[in-house]
Parts: sequence; structure tokens; C-alpha cells
Amino acid sequence: MSGAAVPSRPSAGQRLLVTLEVFAAAMLVSAVVVALLGHDPFQTLAAIVAGAFGSQRAIDATLAESVPLVLAGLAVALPMRLGMFNVGAEGQLVLGGLAAGLAAAALPPAVAIPAAVLAAIVVGGAWGAIPGALRAWLGVHEVLSTILLNLIAAPLAALVIRQAWAAEGGQIPQSHVATATLSHLWPALAFGAVLALAYDLWLLRTRTGLAARAVGSAPRAAEVAGMRVSRGIFLAMTIAGAVAGLAGAQQVLDQHGRYVEGFSPGFGFTAIAVALLGRGSGLGVLLAAVAMGALRNGAFAMDALGVAPRESATIVQGVVILVAAVAAARDRSAT
Repeated sequence: MSGAAVPSRPSAGQRLLVTLEVFAAAMLVSAVVVALLGHDPFQTLAAIVAGAFGSQRAIDATLAESVPLVLAGLAVALPMRLGMFNVGAEGQLVLGGLAAGLAAAALPPAVAIPAAVLAAIVVGGAWGAIPGALRAWLGVHEVLSTILLNLIAAPLAALVIRQAWAAEGGQIPQSHVATATLSHLWPALAFGAVLALAYDLWLLRTRTGLAARAVGSAPRAAEVAGMRVSRGIFLAMTIAGAVAGLAGAQQVLDQHGRYVEGFSPGFGFTAIAVALLGRGSGLGVLLAAVAMGALRNGAFAMDALGVAPRESATIVQGVVILVAAVAAARDRSAT
């Protein structure tokens, strides 16, 4: 890669500042939208903040929402730095959770958790490798392939549970209870934070990270410089799938104790907003995940207090996504 010139990039501090600016702009636009709907925007946002951070229980609930968003957000952010858009984090997360649930239920407690985590990494990575290979060597756009794979993932998981495993719990397909579970949220949050910071260090301080940035900025120039772009695309999507699979394993082993159909309320889709809002950096993804987790959790308090319907928080989330997408498009057009 000696002949490749990597375009200058904003520093981590600059990226963080832009993330905060985008989120502040989104909150301002959200306040206007909420006011137009006939609700007091200050009371609405105050209720969201109180519901998300007003007590230790609220903080724990917000962080519980944030952990899978950190991991899934990184699964979207990594391919994004190579010029790809991984819309398939939801399917990768669901099948990773399925693999973790089946492994944790079938194996003895001493090996259940490491085996379940490994199973989630392998299955999520394999599901991410499919669109990676299609893009790298056949030119099939990853947005199309990941959307189609998302449509397959959930019914495939339900079919496996119904036919290959004795379902429990009545109407909802689910695995047997895991023989061992993760009982504490903080280690999972710490792991997500470490992974996010390690991603930043890799991206900014290593040769392969610099190569990834070069591929994302100028893929043809990277090819001319001798970089193996196709291999990088395949590996990025495979690793992204593995990280999304970890998010599924965390939910199954920590929050549910088994695989349950519908255990993800769309974490993989919200992760797209997290990656956009986080500007593709690990620290930005971490902060954006907490912000989106706070919005999701604060919606319940807002509804319970009668300040505004829960749907208002969904509208706020949508505005955040829209503003983040516009900011990302503006950045791409400027480069």
C-alpha cells in the first residue's frame, strides 16, 4: 500500500463533535415536529430524559437497550468505512441469537456460554459472508442481498426452532432454557465499549485499518495500488456479521435466557441510525447507541406520564435517523 494516498480524515475529536452537533440538530427538529403534533416539546423531551436516566433502574434499562445497539452499530459501521452499507445486521443478529440459544440449551453449563458465543460468531459471520462474497466477486450490491437475507432470516429461525428443536412456551417458537446465562449487564456493556475503542485504534493506527479507509475513499485507486479490495470487502462483511451475531448472543444469554422468536425489536435496523449518527467511529457509535437506547427506553416513561403518546418518541427516532442520513450524504458529496 506504499503507493496509495489515504485521504485526510477528521480526527476522533472532530468526529465526536460532529456527532454531537448532528444529534443536537435532530433534537431541535424533533422539538418542532412534536410541537406541530400538539404536544409540549420541552415536557416531551424532559420525560424522555427522566425515563431514560431518572433512576438507577431507568439507567440500567437504558444501558440494556444500548448494548446490542453498540455491537450491531459496529456491524454496520465497519463495512461503511469500506464504502458498503450493511442493511443485514438484523438478520445476522437474529441467526446469531438462534445459534447461541440452541448451543446454550444443548450443552452442559461449564461450556454453554463460550460455545454459545462461538456459535453466534460463526453463524452471524457466515450470514454476513454471503452478501460479502456476492459483492466482492459477483458485483451484487450488498443493500439488495442483505435486504433479501433479512427476509429469510426470521422465518428460517422459526422453522429451525419448530422442526429441529422441541419448542416450549406455547404459541411463541423458542428454544429450551439455556443451561447457563449471563447474569450481569455491566460486563457486556464494558465489552461493547472496549470493542468500540479497539475498532477506532485499528482504524486509525494499523496498516489494515488505513487500507480499509483507502478502499472506502477510493476503491479504484486502491486496486491500482495493489490492494486486494475484493478480499477486504468479503472480510469486512464477514466480521460485521460475526459482531452482529454477538449482539444476538448477548440478548439471548443475558436478557432472555433462551432464544425466543421476535427477541429483537429491530436492533439491527436501529443500528443503521447508530452507525450514521456515530459517523463511522467506534466512540461515536458507542455514544449514539446510548442516545438511541435512551430514546427507546424513555418512550415508555413519556407514555406512562401522559405527556405524549409513545409514538412521539418513535417520531423523534425517525427524525434523528433522517438528520443523520442527510448529514452523512452531505459528507459524501463533499469528499
